[in-house]
Amino acid sequence: MAMPLFVLNVYDRVVPNQATETLWVLAGGVFIVLCFDLALRLMRSSFVDLAASRADVKLSSSIMAKTLGLRLEDRPVSTGSFTSTLQSFESIRAFIGSATILGIVDLPFVLLFAAIIALINPWLVLPVLAGILFVLLYALAAQGKLHELSQTTWEVGAQRNALLVESVSQLENVKALRAESRIQRHWEKATAFLSRTSAQLRLVSTSVSNVAQWAQHSVAVCVIIVGVYQIIEGNLSQGGLIAAYMLSSRAMAPISQAAALLAQYHQSSTALDSLNQVMDKRVERHEGKVYVEKPSVAGSLLLEKVTFRYPNEEREALRDVSISIKAGEKVALLGRIGCGKSSLNKLVLGFYQPTAGAVLLDGIDIRQIDPIQLRRHIGYVPQDVSLFQAHCVRTLSRAAVVSVSMMKSCSRHSILRAYSRWLIAILMASTYR
Repeated sequence: MAMPLFVLNVYDRVVPNQATETLWVLAGGVFIVLCFDLALRLMRSSFVDLAASRADVKLSSSIMAKTLGLRLEDRPVSTGSFTSTLQSFESIRAFIGSATILGIVDLPFVLLFAAIIALINPWLVLPVLAGILFVLLYALAAQGKLHELSQTTWEVGAQRNALLVESVSQLENVKALRAESRIQRHWEKATAFLSRTSAQLRLVSTSVSNVAQWAQHSVAVCVIIVGVYQIIEGNLSQGGLIAAYMLSSRAMAPISQAAALLAQYHQSSTALDSLNQVMDKRVERHEGKVYVEKPSVAGSLLLEKVTFRYPNEEREALRDVSISIKAGEKVALLGRIGCGKSSLNKLVLGFYQPTAGAVLLDGIDIRQIDPIQLRRHIGYVPQDVSLFQAHCVRTLSRAAVVSVSMMKSCSRHSILRAYSRWLIAILMASTYR
């Protein structure tokens, strides 16, 4: 507002009257206003960055806590797609912290700028209103296509990421089955389709931005044309025309910035919908539920007519199993592959809930015990052991039995996987010693 009004007064009052003293007074006032404007912009940017940073930390923490707390029966079938869903949070974070989004704050001032133009000359506001209406109509027309392309891009990207993760994790099986060429073809097809879809998405989003910029320049030209006729008729001064021109550009700028955010908004909206599906899944530890405290256990275990079926499976893994193990007893469960030994262990650990029956630890149903506290009292070594790369040194340091040089040697020669069971056994021994 300051610059257009400054120009208006300079052309209409200072120049005709050669009032240089008034010029310096106006210039000083404008300079003070510009300093305040700079300070407010810096404060606004810092506040937005601070809010985005805090939201990023809280949302990332919530997503990770939700992921780690998922019940295994609600675990996604495809690890790669699930990973892609979690990584889609990056687009939400980029949208929240985008510098362009600050322009949305200026949208309410569009009406103020239009009102000031109308006060200068009512005819000059018509091109501005027409330009705003045109940009809004074009943006609304592109909404459906942007949403469709954003959804398709996200789905294809998730499928491609799933193919990559599963191929790398099952690389030994891929080589054994000679499936390299087939997976390569699937990857190339998915990449080509994703490239075409992304190009279409960029084309539509760029067209919205380009149309908004074209409308902004066209409105400026129309304001000048209408203003010239108003000057000829004596209804407008030259200073008023220049001020109206500057105000029209200010009025159209937030509209152009909002239009430029449409594609990014739809991508973030699609990512948010996928994350909401993850956040709606069930977790092991229910909020508000009061668990039975078990700081220590005697060790008696009782299974009463336990029946269990894995999710989406018709065959029962366990049926009417009843076992009683007293505290201190040493029991070995032997049997052929697929008879349910691992399934029984998973039920005792609380990984899954029995379809029927109950598992009792010291006479208490394990569903009444905090899952984390329950597993703290149980030593368990899974069939397939993997070490987290970022936590190898911590694990070895916690065991306090391996030197630094040995850890570096293990890392350098990639033999950690071969000794993973040995390391976990050492860790468990040091923990329960």
